[in-house]
Amino acid sequence: MGTPPPGFTVTLPKVISPDEVAALSMRIPTIDLELMIETAAALRNPRALVDAGRVVALHLGAYDLTAELGVLAPDQSLAHPYNDLARMTLKLHCPDVGISDGATTILPIGTPDEVLSAWKLHASNIRRAIAMGIWQGWDLHPAQLPARWGATFAAFRDAAPAMQKRLDAFNAKAEQASRVGQVFDDAATIRAIRTFFERGRACGALEDS
Repeated sequence: MGTPPPGFTVTLPKVISPDEVAALSMRIPTIDLELMIETAAALRNPRALVDAGRVVALHLGAYDLTAELGVLAPDQSLAHPYNDLARMTLKLHCPDVGISDGATTILPIGTPDEVLSAWKLHASNIRRAIAMGIWQGWDLHPAQLPARWGATFAAFRDAAPAMQKRLDAFNAKAEQASRVGQVFDDAATIRAIRTFFERGRACGALEDS
């Protein structure tokens, strides 16, 4: 069959049980897997799914999941509470595995007003995922990429001045707890601030300082 290129993975959709993951891993033992989490059964023990094979990423199948749970089409969205529950479940049980958010199904095509509205929705969904610690997501159309870049850069650039002020105050006190205005920082919050700058630089939104 030959050697797959670096970073090549196989995606297993609608996974339900660890046995399915293990079976596919046995068939392709040198290839990493990504799992589509789009059933209630998969959310009951996502850690077991990850541990059953060479799993490197989990993808939220937001619409299959909500449909299975009886959510009607007019009420389906990435912001639905079931999807928030799914995100939190995956983050809590599998913090060491990459997680990709679901897709915005309203595409930025049509009239200028329709494109702008779709961009705003996609950007809102991206910012929601970032706020939950999820840094990747699905784009269904090339015209969604401007919204992703804009939302991702804005998430870092808007917050960078305040984050830098808090980090400087903490460092100035020899890494002891500090306060900037009403905000109190200790080692735990500063760790999150440092991660903020690391990710901001990694995606190109922030420059090295």
